[in-house]
Amino acid sequence: MKLAVVYSEYYKDVWSGQKKQIEKFALEKSIELEYFKIPGSLEAPFMASKIIKERSFDGIVVLGCVVEGETYHNHIIQNCAHDHLIRLSADNLMPMGIGILTVKNYEQALYRSSEKKPYAMHAIKAVYDILTA
Repeated sequence: MKLAVVYSEYYKDVWSGQKKQIEKFALEKSIELEYFKIPGSLEAPFMASKIIKERSFDGIVVLGCVVEGETYHNHIIQNCAHDHLIRLSADNLMPMGIGILTVKNYEQALYRSSEKKPYAMHAIKAVYDILTA
């Protein structure tokens, strides 16, 4: 099984925790991972679309983090990214696990990217479960 991992390391410590989670799961299940870096979560649908067109992967895991700010901007980013990713997955029959954290603050992001709250692991496991069903 070969999975594409689309990721943003805008918050490097958060990405580090997410990466540890998916690599641990991938090692346990003998999954090959290939990484595709993006500037931020809003660019995830474009990269996922590009990967789907190549058709060389069994599924996609999308990881990132959107932290609430002083304006409504974070809601636009998270809603657009999630909506387009879900549509891409369904329209192209490409299993996709979305692990873009949407949090109130950086401390929440760190906690949810730790082993205590393994949201990234849930994203890769979702793809694995679909492909092995």
